[in-house]
This record gives sequence, C-alpha cells and structure tokens, in this order.
Amino acid sequence: GPMFPWLLNVLNYSKQPIILASIYLIANALLVFGWVLYYRAREVSLWGQLALIAFPLILWYSLALSTELPMSIALFIFFCGSLASRRWPFWGISCALAGFILMLLIRPNSLSLFPAMLLVIFPNRDVMSSWCAAAIIVLVTSIYAYFVVYYAPYFFMVQESTAFLSYWGLFPEQYSEGLFPNLPLLLDQVISNGALIVSKLIYASGLRPSYSDTSTLFVFLRGMGGILILPGIFYCFYRGSWLERVLLFGFLFPLLITVAQERYLLPIAPLLLLYGGIFWKDLYQSIRKHFCL
Repeated sequence: GPMFPWLLNVLNYSKQPIILASIYLIANALLVFGWVLYYRAREVSLWGQLALIAFPLILWYSLALSTELPMSIALFIFFCGSLASRRWPFWGISCALAGFILMLLIRPNSLSLFPAMLLVIFPNRDVMSSWCAAAIIVLVTSIYAYFVVYYAPYFFMVQESTAFLSYWGLFPEQYSEGLFPNLPLLLDQVISNGALIVSKLIYASGLRPSYSDTSTLFVFLRGMGGILILPGIFYCFYRGSWLERVLLFGFLFPLLITVAQERYLLPIAPLLLLYGGIFWKDLYQSIRKHFCL
C-alpha cells in the first residue's frame, strides 16, 4: 500500500533510520498494552497476558520495519471502534472506519475485511438517520472499489508467484491435480484440496519449515507460537463473536488463495492466542473431568 513508502519518505528513513525505529518500538509497546487491557477485560490470567507480551512475532516486527506493525495498529483501531459502536455508535463507527481506511492504505489483504466493516455499520443503522447511514455505506463502498482497482495488478502478480511455493514439498498445482490417483476423481479432489487448505493453515500458524536460512532458534520460537495460533484459528470460529469470526475469515481468505505465512496473521494474532489458550484450558479441564483427576 502507499502508506508505508510515504512513512519512509516523511521520516527520512534512508538518512535517519533511528527515528522510525524508535517510533516502531514505542508504537509496539502501546499496541501490546492495548491488547493487554483487552485481555484483562476478558479476565485472562496473568500468564495469558505474559504470553501475549512475550509472543515472538510481535517482538520481532517491532524491530523489523515492515507493514506488519502499522497493519496491526490499524486493525486494533478498527477492533476497538467495532466494540465501542455498541455503546457509542457515532464514535465507534468513526473509529472503525478510520481503522479500515488505514488498513486499505497499508496492505492489499485488507480488501477482504470489507464484510467486517459492513457488519459494524448495519447493526447501528437504526441509531442514525437514513441519509447518514446511506452516505456512510456509499463512502465506504466507493473507497473500497477504488482500492480494488488499485491493488488488482498486485493481486495478479502474487497469484502467479504462488505456483512456485510448496507446502511440505508439494506445489499447489500438484494438490489441485490430485494426490491419490487410485481414488475416485471427486474423492481425490476433495481430499487433496482439503489437504492443501489444512497445510496452508498450518503454515500460517507458524508451524512450518523455513523458506530460507533462518536461525533455528527463531524457527523454534515461531513454532511455539503456532501451538496456540493453530487451535486458536478453529476455536475462534467455534467460540468467537460474529465480528471475530468475520475478521478471522477476512485474514484467512487471502492466505488460502495466495501465500500462507504467519506474518499475515500478525494483526489478529492476539485474538488467536487468546482462543488458543482457551482451547488448551478447556481441553485440560475436559480431560481432568473425564478421568476425575
């Protein structure tokens, strides 16, 4: 998106990198603090809050200057606005709209979050005049349509490059052609494409081999986060609110049709960590109850 290059130019990163680096560190600290407050509101234990603070990817992208941290901040603004819209519709929708526009300016995968924006507007349309609700919907749709056209060339470029990325040593084309030729064609297609989807989810959680000569320690730490992220994906769909489910699907959909990497789930990672922790807690309590421990 255009915002990150603009940020580099305005802050003169090529000559004074320390300014942007300092802003990233401060912004990351504030972002984590905001999510910790949300965790406390959800009555998450101290251990859960510490797990969020120590999450390796969040720490890494506070040091690596990229679009991940700005996107995470914009998503948090959108999320807070969405929650606030129930009590303060005008300010909540305004905040959510600002976060959505920021995400569009930062990353192309934010296009798939358009349903989440509509989910914030429509339940609150009764507290606004009809012309105001219509104006907001037209504004959001017009902005969205502009960025669809703006990002279209990038999407086709990424779509072509996905054919050269493998999952467990197999390319997407091999999955789509079928991995089990001895099975009936329809069953082969269902199982093979299902395996590709599951593989992409596993890769997106961080439980994947490295694409390059990455430090073994970093691969291990990334995988540790995946132990919470992967079950958190499924448990968020099972236990999450409609807003959380739509947000999660909005982040997963681009990964399923293009490249699956854990960095693209970073903005929503605090929610996935939360639901991953809830999953393991519920599983432990279920086992303890079943075996009368």
